[in-house]
This record gives sequence, structure tokens and C-alpha cells, in this order.
Amino acid sequence: MKKITFLAIFLATFLINAQVLSEDFSAGSEGSTFPNGWTTTTEAGTVGNWIVGSTANTGVPAYGGDTGMINGGCDGLYALLDSDGFGSAGSQNASLVSPVMDLSGYSELIVKFNHHFRVYSANADIGYVEATIDGGATWGNIATFTGPNNYIDEGLTSLDMSAYAGNSAVQIRFRYVGAWGYYWGIDNIEVTQCTSAAPATVSIPTLPLDGATGVVINIDGEDSIINFEWPAAEEGFEVENYTFNLGTSTQGFPNVGSLAVGNNAVNLIYNWAANTTYYWSVDASNCGGVTIGTIFSFTTGESGASPTVFERLQGNVYRQIETPQDCGTCEEEINYYMFSSDGLRIIGTEYDGTCEQDDFTPFGDCAECGEIVTNTTEEFEVCANGIFCQTITFTSEAEDEIQFDFPFFNQTWTAQLYDDEVPCLGTAGLNDNEINNLKMFPNPANDYLNFATNSSENIDIQIFNVLGKSVLKLENVENIINISELKSGLYFVKINLGVKSSIKRLIIN
Repeated sequence: MKKITFLAIFLATFLINAQVLSEDFSAGSEGSTFPNGWTTTTEAGTVGNWIVGSTANTGVPAYGGDTGMINGGCDGLYALLDSDGFGSAGSQNASLVSPVMDLSGYSELIVKFNHHFRVYSANADIGYVEATIDGGATWGNIATFTGPNNYIDEGLTSLDMSAYAGNSAVQIRFRYVGAWGYYWGIDNIEVTQCTSAAPATVSIPTLPLDGATGVVINIDGEDSIINFEWPAAEEGFEVENYTFNLGTSTQGFPNVGSLAVGNNAVNLIYNWAANTTYYWSVDASNCGGVTIGTIFSFTTGESGASPTVFERLQGNVYRQIETPQDCGTCEEEINYYMFSSDGLRIIGTEYDGTCEQDDFTPFGDCAECGEIVTNTTEEFEVCANGIFCQTITFTSEAEDEIQFDFPFFNQTWTAQLYDDEVPCLGTAGLNDNEINNLKMFPNPANDYLNFATNSSENIDIQIFNVLGKSVLKLENVENIINISELKSGLYFVKINLGVKSSIKRLIIN
């Protein structure tokens, strides 16, 4: 099976269940013994045990562990075994054991929990979920977690433990085996009997539509991405997990592969080919069963690159205020930053009643030019002489504020978008990102958008939302386009005129 990666937003779902056990460790305290009858055991000759961890204690465990725990759904206090924290002193074989449960009146049971499990050495770090009916004399396996180097299993996980129903003294345990590996964090443990109906079949897609053509392949750095969405489950048909299936043919489907998804949307990173038909479906499952989704199809168009940070900066003015502490002996100073395709202009004013162009930092191959090190949809970094670097990122969803980071000087500045004329100095002549007097109006717009130029070349446009997702792509535009189906908000319009291009901000009312 070919490798599929994805970016997905985690969404907790709720089932109607008869609950037997529920534990979120909130009654404990960080580093203490476990609450509510939970205990721990360690095998002889090993070091290290489970502790009560806290997501507020950032940096514990190290190497992205605290972030991973949160991504996995752990919140507040949770159970943690940090193998990496014990170092090379020895191996771990430690168990977190539940109190005794009377399951004699139940039949179909599941255990579900949020977790983040990460492997350091391939198949050497192992997590077991096990159960006993004889006080721990013997343990039966419910699930095993392991994988290759840096393997991660995380999120809301449900396991069938119906084999232990009908017994009056059942315990479950989470057992970690490893040696200087990474870690396992667990939270929100529930043992329940399912009373929910199987979910409804996913029979209608929302993005892309079934049979859609010209579907845009979004390019973000080296990643090719297509966005998929389908209707959220209706009340009474709750979904615990989705399985996204992808193929290049209905024969042997899904011949590309399948992927577990926790939400009704996925931005799929794959080696998408232009002008190619693909097939996809979504299976839905909960403790009540699995429903097989309808197979949909779509055909890709040409790939379209999302605008980079620097492309979105061009043509804009940002206003930044330095306090007297920042600028030494001067009075309060207000700087205006103007971005063009050649570089960055800084216009200082208002601290002495005059306006002047203080600096111009070009980018290119000249000796004095700054070198563009990174220019993606997430950040823009330029370095002078390979030493003095600054990184620019957007700090708001509307992209009306930017942040300058100067690591060499340990400084961070922010500046806000400025749409008015710069005091004492008009900005009309500074924007050399204009191509052939190309104009786009009105802005803000409602249902229609106009373009005007003195060039005879064709105008091609592509509109992106603030997430960098292409929402409209048109070629050979005359002078007016219909945008009535786009929602209100901020967009970026990438305009190609011959070999030249421009990025313009657009607000739709």
C-alpha cells in the first residue's frame, strides 16, 4: 500500500452508552499516586513506572511529547510513562491497572480512551491493552501498539472487549514495554456497553462533488494536497471513526489505500497527478457497527500553488510602533513597511515630523542583496551574509498583522496592515508589483469582480481563502467574473498576465 499522509482536525464524538467505568485522572495530582482505585505494577529488574502527568507542564515529556499528548486528546491530568525520561539506565515493563469491574450484566462492551503513543526504535517500544478475570493470574490481549521508527498512534481509540462481558471481576491494564524509547500518555478511559445505532452511510460528498472535473491540486512546498469533505453525522447516528478509502479504479478498490480519520474532513497529501480520475469513499463506524460508503469519483485539473507568505505581502503596507525603550533616545517612532517584488522598504515618520525612506533591502544575486532562505505558505525568511536573518509570519487569521523575528538580536516586532496613505508620503508610486496598470475593483466586492489592464495578454486568475485553499480558478478572463457563490471574508487573488503575476487582497461582503 502506498504511503498516505494527511492533515486533519480532531473532533470528539459522543455515543449513547451504558457506562461502566470512567476515569480522566482529574481527582489526582501531578506526580502523585493514581486516584479511584487505579494502581501500577512493575516487573522485577526494570526501572520506571507510570505517573500522573499534566499537559500544563510543557516540555514533559521532551521531544514534542507535551504537544503530542494534547493532539492525542489528553487534557489536564493524564497517565504517563516517559521511557525517554528514564534514559539508558534500564528497560521498562510497567502496567497501569484499573479497579475491579463487575461486567456480569453486560454483553457487548468497548473500552475507549484518548492517547498518544510514540515509538523510538522500530518494534522495540510496545504498548499493550490487556484484561484479566482472575485477579491478574493471567492476562488476555485486547490490542497492541508498536511500529517503525518514530511511529505514532494517537487520538480517540475504541477497542472491543465483549469477550470479557458476563464476568463479575474484570480488570484492564495498559502495559508499556521499552528501553529508552519515547512515551505513552493515556486519558479519558471509559468502559461502556454500546446502545447506539450503526452510523448512516456516507452517500453524498460535499467536496469534491461526485463526478467533479478540474479539481484543483493545491501545492504547499513539496506537498500536493486535495481537500475532501462529507456531511457530518446527524444526531442519533453518531460516528466514532471514519475510514477514508482512495483508488485509481473501481476494480480492486481501494488500490491506493485506506486511512483512519477522526473528522468529516481531510486535507490529503499524496502524489496527485493532473488530469487524472480518482475514486474515493468513506466508511463510518461506531460501537454499533460499520457502514460501507458509496464510491465517488473526481478528475483533477492542473495543479495550483497556494500563494506564499512573500507573495501575499507584496503590495501591502504594514505599520509598526516602536516605544522609546525600543528605539533608544528617540521619541515614539512609527515605521511603515512597504513590500514589493524586489524587497522591503521602511518609511519612518512622526517621531521628528518628517518622512523619509530609511532603508531598502533587495532580494537577489547581488553582493548586498538578502538571500531568501524560506518562502512557503507558512513563513518567509531572508538572510544577509548568511548570518543576519529575519523571519516574517502572519499572526492573525485575517492576515492583517505580521511578526518579524530577528533571532540574532533576540528581538520580535509586530506590525499591522495599514490601508490609508502613509503620512507625508503617498504610497502610490512604491508598489512596483503592479503589472501593466492592472486594476481589480471593486474591493470590497459583493457578487462581481472587475479587471482592467492596458495589456492585450490573457488574464488568468486563481482565488485562495485565508487557509491557502483554492476556491476559484479561471483562465482567459475578459474583464468581469462572478464571485457570488464565495462566502464573506478575506481572500487572495493570484493574477497571471503573460509571464508576470501579482497577488492582491480581496474582501467579499
